[in-house]
Amino acid sequence: MFCSKCHTEIRDENMQYCPRCGQKLDTTRTNNRFYFTSTFKNSQNEHKDQYEYSKEYSDIVKDKTDTHEEQYNYNKDYSNVKKNTADEHHTQYNYSKNYSDVVKDQADEHNEQYTYSYNYSKTSTETVTSDEDYTKAYIKTNYYRIKNKKFNIGALIFGPFYCIYRKMYSLGILLLIIELLFVSSIGGDYTTVIELFINLYLAIKINEIYLKKVSTRIDNIKNNNPDKSSTELIKICSEEGGTLPVKKLVSAIILFIIILSVLSTIYEFDKYIEEEITEENTTYTIKEITYTKPNNFTEVNSSELHNYIKTNDSSCYLNVYSILYPRDVEEYLSSNSNSSSYTSKSNILSYDYSGKKWNYITMTSSYGNKDIYVHKYNNYLYVFTFEGDCKDYIYEIINTVEYNKKDE
Repeated sequence: MFCSKCHTEIRDENMQYCPRCGQKLDTTRTNNRFYFTSTFKNSQNEHKDQYEYSKEYSDIVKDKTDTHEEQYNYNKDYSNVKKNTADEHHTQYNYSKNYSDVVKDQADEHNEQYTYSYNYSKTSTETVTSDEDYTKAYIKTNYYRIKNKKFNIGALIFGPFYCIYRKMYSLGILLLIIELLFVSSIGGDYTTVIELFINLYLAIKINEIYLKKVSTRIDNIKNNNPDKSSTELIKICSEEGGTLPVKKLVSAIILFIIILSVLSTIYEFDKYIEEEITEENTTYTIKEITYTKPNNFTEVNSSELHNYIKTNDSSCYLNVYSILYPRDVEEYLSSNSNSSSYTSKSNILSYDYSGKKWNYITMTSSYGNKDIYVHKYNNYLYVFTFEGDCKDYIYEIINTVEYNKKDE
């Protein structure tokens, strides 16, 4: 007995279902097949006997020249045998026709069983596929290294470009923008330090970040494809995951290098222009000394003996002048600090820088502070008067005072 679906031979005639494919077995059809096979075989044997008999008879006729009447009687008997054989063939045809109808009905059953088996296989496959299978399909190369290692050498070397290589575009582009902002704001001197810091952070944390991203993406794929089988879901994970092609990665690196070079060039150029502008307008000469003003100070009025400047926001005013004064500096400060408009004043203090001695006094009024710094050189007093919020500029300015070289 054979299975009508997968044609597996069934040796146990009492078995009702195929052990291979689960098809229900038709024992009645098997018995009919056996009967049909036996009947057809007997019919063939009868034909064979008739052929042998005819051959022997023809030899007898040839040798003995039987009479026409004997031959006629023989042919009549033989025709009756052929007629009976034809009846058997007709019976066999009717049986085969009926059997074909049975097979057709069983074919329909096969189709129904195939549809059920296919649907069941989808459900069964989904239950045995684990999340790790989806993760392997998504990550592809270096799955076990990413899963088990805490430190990523690739991220240490390539930094944000490793994120782009692993298709974490948002994180990679964000880190590259941070690097570019540092280059454009503070210049290339600190760029290397920033890059090393970012790369070291990625080397330590990137595997953990990447696995979380993969897990989230796989959950989204499952939720967006509820009718897909596990095999189809794995295919989707494989297509969406993996790594960026090397050609595209190299192109991204080249583009970043070009942008970085352009920004560095712009920064250096701006710095150069700023230095040139600073050098043109910072040095002032008053009698026998020179001094340098900060960049954010603007000139208001200047002459050989007098200079008046202020900050761009007018928060601090500086008045610089020289007078011939043979007496002591302390006497000059005392005589110029007796104004009744000031509510308080400090004692006369001193300050030394680069071999130059300064005496100064601080006074306070309702309008703000006034600081007077005086330095004596060759009977001349050089007076620097600061009014307003100038505490951040006082020492920055007076420390730049130098003696005029031609007078030394």
